[in-house]
Amino acid sequence: MVIRSILTQTEISFFAKVYGIGLVSNFEPLEGGSENSNYVLETMKGKYILTISEDVGLDQLSNLVHLYDHLNENQFPTSIIMRGLDGKSITDYKGKPAILKNFIKGTIVKNPSPQILFQIGVLAAKLHKIPLTKGIQDKFPYGISHFHQAQSWDINNSFINWLKKKAEFLANNLRTDLPKGLVHGDIFGDNLISVLRKSAYTSPSKKLADLLNGLATTINSGGDLSSFFKERAKNLLFEYRIYQEKDTRSAETFMDIYISVVIAAPMIFMLLMIMIQISGFGVSLSISAITLIMILGVTIINIVFLTFLHLKQSQE
Repeated sequence: MVIRSILTQTEISFFAKVYGIGLVSNFEPLEGGSENSNYVLETMKGKYILTISEDVGLDQLSNLVHLYDHLNENQFPTSIIMRGLDGKSITDYKGKPAILKNFIKGTIVKNPSPQILFQIGVLAAKLHKIPLTKGIQDKFPYGISHFHQAQSWDINNSFINWLKKKAEFLANNLRTDLPKGLVHGDIFGDNLISVLRKSAYTSPSKKLADLLNGLATTINSGGDLSSFFKERAKNLLFEYRIYQEKDTRSAETFMDIYISVVIAAPMIFMLLMIMIQISGFGVSLSISAITLIMILGVTIINIVFLTFLHLKQSQE
């Protein structure tokens, strides 16, 4: 994933001073995640993870800190949120909330052994016994309650047709009074939202970046994609009309300049030179010489004018 907040040594030292963890001997960005920028900090006191929240606001991050504290209070192994010298856990970085956690060393296990699966089961059982606390999200932008959004899309797609059949089956066979619980709330790796945000960050086009970020936000929040694309199309068409009007006015202006400089000015110059030749004043030039000067002058002016138009078009 892309690190969206690029920190300098001075900024890293600022966080180290705020949390009182000593001098930072080494730091490096930590790849992974789509809503945060993470850094590994190493000091004499240990290793830490600095997390800068890119999309999650202060209230949501405060709930997350409270959840970490709640899990630690119930002896569940998880990260420890560090407190600053002022007793606060959240620090502001250019309008973005940031937290510092202890570093937990680990590796990615693609094929877990039966022993590891047993340990996961033990921890899951222990987690289920911990009482709920405030700030636990109980509504999510996916699931059966959001099937109707996809079903309303007027497109012939195999997934939509499959989803309609599943929704009808669940409506006829699933009891509505069953207790509900979140099985898994995140998908790691290059999922759709992460790819959209990564592409937006690296895109050289601001308009394309805005489109991709808006699309990612709409999907993540459970918004209506059809409404999003309609509103986006209206805005783009309006901007295109404004651009067309501006381009038309510019073309008219350049046409007036071209007529004045390339057509009218050489004719006036030629008439002036002929009058000077007839009157006998100044340098006497033949008609052939005057014609040659006119051709060279018009050619040079055309080259300069076309070069100017090309440079202006490249800038746009």
